Amino acid sequence: MAQVKKARIRDAIIESAYRLFRKQSYLGTSIAQIGRAAGIAPSNVYVYFNSKFEIFYAVYEPWLKRRFARLERQLSEIPDPDGRLLHILRTVWLELPVEDNGFANNLMQAVSTTGRDEPYRSDLLSRSESALSELLRRALPARRHVVIEHDRLAHILLMAFDGFVVRHHVGGTRPDMEEIANIMKLLIVGGAVVLQKKTTGRPPPRRSAPARASRRRKTKAVVAG
Repeated sequence: MAQVKKARIRDAIIESAYRLFRKQSYLGTSIAQIGRAAGIAPSNVYVYFNSKFEIFYAVYEPWLKRRFARLERQLSEIPDPDGRLLHILRTVWLELPVEDNGFANNLMQAVSTTGRDEPYRSDLLSRSESALSELLRRALPARRHVVIEHDRLAHILLMAFDGFVVRHHVGGTRPDMEEIANIMKLLIVGGAVVLQKKTTGRPPPRRSAPARASRRRKTKAVVAG
């Protein structure tokens, strides 16, 4: 006879797992510890979840959603588009990797240590990219929306986020992260022309008409592809 699942027990497992992951990391936490902290026998954890990896996803997705929701509220209070974009970059690259005792590093541990028989769930990444793309759309001028099509820019930012999470865990946050975020903002908003003018004080040499036409064709081909 199948055991009846109770919402309060599932919630207790998730809350206990969150506290343990936050305090002693994903790798340092066992199913037995999660069960005892939730007030149930460790074997009963498997009634609700197939693995520790599955528990972690049930913990991490709401954690990330709450932070994206907070970011959205903060953006609504920033009138300047450049300021909104820079705030997105600072939040994703500087703040989230260190927040909650470096909680995001648990994702790196979970994904890197899962077995080959554990199905990889790309849906969390896809939903995160879509949510981030929507925030970017609100921050960018319409002429730059091409860079967020198909969640490509969001994918780049989240892959970099993974790297900054690991960097914080093993060696602390880079001291020049503010400059890195600002450089990326300039690249997104204005491309190489703005960045070169910002760093050298002069714009790049003007290309000939045939060269500009060739570059436009290449850009269209890349975007279309």
